[in-house]
Amino acid sequence: MNVNKEKTGIAGDWNYALACCKTPLATIAHQDDIYCRDYTESMLSRVNKAANPLIYFSDYGELLKEQFVEFSTMLRVKRIMLAPLKRPSNASSAPARRLSLALGNPICCPSVTYVLDALDQPLFNSGMRSNLDWDTWERLSRKKGEFIYDSSIRMYHRIHDASETSACIADNIRFQEDLDMLKRFWPKPIAYFINHIYATAQRYN
Repeated sequence: MNVNKEKTGIAGDWNYALACCKTPLATIAHQDDIYCRDYTESMLSRVNKAANPLIYFSDYGELLKEQFVEFSTMLRVKRIMLAPLKRPSNASSAPARRLSLALGNPICCPSVTYVLDALDQPLFNSGMRSNLDWDTWERLSRKKGEFIYDSSIRMYHRIHDASETSACIADNIRFQEDLDMLKRFWPKPIAYFINHIYATAQRYN
């Protein structure tokens, strides 16, 4: 077992995990999430068929107090945001990828598998605390390659008060980081407007 002894935050831990990886593919699994039995099979099938994959990611459900939730307002919104990427021809389209990311982060981080040979290291930005994954997807959206989206639910992400995302919401860090991200896609006045709307949904993580 490899243990990161440096206190470098989540980004440092994730970068350390990827640096330790000796395989061409890596998934950063959270200890309290659950993966479906067919996650690996589906991921390998789709990645192996792709011409130049950067990341694979799937749809997901949530775990709320041991209840498996596959449909909620937030999950429906995220699926709508990812609709452009359901078309395989859009996997390599920068405009389609950026359209899916322009109103928030619809990609569930633990559902992602990274094609390491196609990615620069370190991958995650240590300057982010809440949105280090959205920041990463945004930077990768400008890179040549493919976002492989599997619209079937292949894992369940646990939502609880002790999560880092919940802590960032409580500290108001997420509000500022969301605004910083939205400015990458929109003029400042529009970014402020979207962020105020987006913030009302933060209680769902």
